[in-house]
Amino acid sequence: MSGSGDTLPPELERYIFELAARLYPATAPTLLRVAQRVRLWIEPIIYETLTIVLETQRNAHAAILQPFRSKPAAFFKKNVRNLLLAVRLDKKNEQFDLILSSCSGVVNLALLGGPTCRSLLCFLAGMKLQRLAACLQDLFFTSPIDFSLPCFATITHLDLLHSTDSSKLTAEDFAALPALTHLHLYMCPALMNAVLLRCSGLEVLVHTQFPGVPRKEPQRRQVRDPRVVFLGAYTHDLWTDWKTRIQGKLDLWAHADRFVRRRNGLIDDETELWLNLEKETS
Repeated sequence: MSGSGDTLPPELERYIFELAARLYPATAPTLLRVAQRVRLWIEPIIYETLTIVLETQRNAHAAILQPFRSKPAAFFKKNVRNLLLAVRLDKKNEQFDLILSSCSGVVNLALLGGPTCRSLLCFLAGMKLQRLAACLQDLFFTSPIDFSLPCFATITHLDLLHSTDSSKLTAEDFAALPALTHLHLYMCPALMNAVLLRCSGLEVLVHTQFPGVPRKEPQRRQVRDPRVVFLGAYTHDLWTDWKTRIQGKLDLWAHADRFVRRRNGLIDDETELWLNLEKETS
């Protein structure tokens, strides 16, 4: 049988193509070639999550930057929601600026490595971030740490694991984050307790041990709050965690949430303090 009766309703057709692109991302570029209407449906999905690596070699950037130069900035602002920008440059350059300025609609941002620059907060000022993973030094350079800036007002999940110096942080710094529910950072027991006391809206505080520090140490006895989750050294890798989330699997935050719920306040049990990501994902 043939005829107009064989044509799927546009809404159903769009749903099928979009579902295929989300369930099988590797097929999305091929789907773009089916028809112009399909391209209009699928292209925003392809750009919804971007993982970009800027290398030292300038010629390595051409393919990465081509879409940013051929499409209007409004396209990226509207469609890019998740961005991991891994930068291996000696200093800030125009490519770095172009990507961050174009993706101003991002709500989930992860910055790995990269040049320390005074203008980074200027880019973040135009975003309404919900999740941020970055280094304190990259965010504030030599300026005082100030989480009361508008760009931090909507952040719920903050990962500062790669910060090399958290000794200048206080509980009041984190209290300036009105939407904060999840925090990941190495900190001493005194600061941990102060943050937990001051930040009543905090649901999960993930603490990663430094290498060489045994598990049975003062933190276990001094921090007695069911919201705290301890991770062993090197068990969390932001790059791997990002890819896991893109694949639709549970990331660190999801595992920590499940861990806290499962624990039910049993903080006297050693096995109920430490989150084993390898065990959780096996």
